[in-house]
Amino acid sequence: MNTGLYGARMSTMLDTLRSLSLVSTPITIVSWVCIILGLIGTALIVPSGKRLKTIAIAWGISIGIALAVVLAIELVLKMTFDELKPIVILAITLCGCCLLTFAASIFMHWRSLLGVAPLALSLIGTLLLANQAYVLYPTVHALETKADLETATVDDLPAALKSIPLPSWKPPRSGLRDHGVLVRHQPPAPASGFNSRDAVVYLPPAWFSEPRPQLPVLVLMPGSPGDPEQWFANGHADELADRYQRQHGGLAPIIASIDTTGSTFGNPLCTDSPEAKITTFVAEDVPIWLKKQFNAAPDQHTWTLGGMSYGGTCALQTILNRPEAYGTFLDFSGEISPNDGLSHQSTVSRYFDGSQELFDERNPESILTRSPHPDLVGHFVAGKDDDQPTEDLKRLNELAQRAGANTTFTIVDGGHDFEAWRQALEHSFSLVISRGGLPT
Repeated sequence: MNTGLYGARMSTMLDTLRSLSLVSTPITIVSWVCIILGLIGTALIVPSGKRLKTIAIAWGISIGIALAVVLAIELVLKMTFDELKPIVILAITLCGCCLLTFAASIFMHWRSLLGVAPLALSLIGTLLLANQAYVLYPTVHALETKADLETATVDDLPAALKSIPLPSWKPPRSGLRDHGVLVRHQPPAPASGFNSRDAVVYLPPAWFSEPRPQLPVLVLMPGSPGDPEQWFANGHADELADRYQRQHGGLAPIIASIDTTGSTFGNPLCTDSPEAKITTFVAEDVPIWLKKQFNAAPDQHTWTLGGMSYGGTCALQTILNRPEAYGTFLDFSGEISPNDGLSHQSTVSRYFDGSQELFDERNPESILTRSPHPDLVGHFVAGKDDDQPTEDLKRLNELAQRAGANTTFTIVDGGHDFEAWRQALEHSFSLVISRGGLPT
């Protein structure tokens, strides 16, 4: 047997498997087939004489729970139905029907073990559809654990004997690590008092050299619902930076994905309000932390602030209200103005002390309309299937350019999902590099 040929064929097969799309039409069909088979399978484990009544009860409870959860999320967490992705809600509801039917079979001792397979099918179908909706993992390869990047805590990091300005740094002749490191750490918040979740920070190989270069920072924010980890797990920010550093002697920006919502479903609005002082946290606490903990470049105008959805809205709000904190913004799929998901009146009442004047003072649309902003630099990016953000960001870009700002508006493939946000970050990375003073 020709083992070399066999190995080559196996390698080709594995590469083909890794490249398989998880967001294609065939996967959609497979997802619905799994869910339908799950519904049929769990129904068949119920004795025929009790089937109709049991299924009616299970389905009624599942649909009732789904409606209650959607209502609670809209009213309490202030998310809209569209943000929840109706296709995902439907899939979860049908999976719940399977689960409750299966639970009834266990309770009544009806061939319960036979229901495991159809229940598993419905769960697989639901997960595949959820992945399709948000494009978390576009291919099989994206499911693989990232093994190249080491993870660490701040206690594991070496202390620098000396840090120097970026233009003065020279790559060491040897000893530079091959890949960057991901660090998790909660930013202290003495100014804002905001209790954030841990940030995730990418440190390039050059950061570990002696003397240490004072690197520019790309601060990223997730959406709501969201988690700082998503910019690396699904947004691939670390892969983008690591590719860059391999071609530039270990240099890359520090990338810090921070939490500005306090929880997965939080929506405190990106302003200083009785709910939370988010603007102060992003503009004061985070920069102080990055300089003290990671020896970041002292000139914050070399830094970039960006985000997706809520995070994109927050990036523009922060840089317009606190222009000294960051030099560049990236607004991916953000909104035209802050809102709590209920109404403008509710937004003003809860987050702006009931003052329309205060709202206008901090609202990006109003700020861009009333005064020139020749020093404002940034990118607006939206997915082509994301209608409202596309309309909003096009409008904001027009206002920014009329105010003398150096901004662009770009439409990429995708919707309000990671297909769009991955492309948006890749499209904007050259701006981050040039504004940070890194080699192009």
